[in-house]
Amino acid sequence: MKSKEKKQMMMINNKPLFIHTLLQFENHPAIDEIILVCPSENKTDFSDFVFNFKLAKVKKIVDGGKERQDSVSNGLTMVDAHADIILVHDAVRPFISAELIESIIESLTVNKAAVIATTISNTVKRVHNGLVEATVDREQLWSVQTPQGMQAAIFRDCYRNVANESFIGTDEAMIAEHCGIPVSIVSGSKKNIKVTTPDDLDLVNFMMKEKHEN
Repeated sequence: MKSKEKKQMMMINNKPLFIHTLLQFENHPAIDEIILVCPSENKTDFSDFVFNFKLAKVKKIVDGGKERQDSVSNGLTMVDAHADIILVHDAVRPFISAELIESIIESLTVNKAAVIATTISNTVKRVHNGLVEATVDREQLWSVQTPQGMQAAIFRDCYRNVANESFIGTDEAMIAEHCGIPVSIVSGSKKNIKVTTPDDLDLVNFMMKEKHEN
């Protein structure tokens, strides 16, 4: 998105996008604490919104890093030592539901790592230099969302290991995979979209309006 405004800060129904997301976790009884990781240059703005919307479960606000993995690692250092499960969620996925949060927590009571994901309905092509090379079998393909999570001890061990190896993973599941940890799939929702483009923002505005009208 080309707007100079951080997409997390874009206003929808008089709330920043990230506040809509945080409220889903704030209001979930199984969530004990929230560590908010944000760009250092906007930390004061994020903190002010958290205060204004009375998000009591946000215990720390932490500077983000260069890579996603660095940001998660920074947040991880602030997680309560007695936590048994750690989830990571994109602030720009405001339609995460209480049911999905419950589902991944339930999965992590028996599995070491888990991700929210959906099956792929569109036909997938492998392309090279603008030309289709092949149609990919989508039967074994899933589109991964967040939250992603691990049992807390496993999470800490994995991040310690990849830091020592200088390995960079694109998400928490990839880090778990690298460390030999099986990752369980939790069926997600097409509504749990990530705001990346202006079209995504238009869709979220429409969905939010529909939600409040109903």
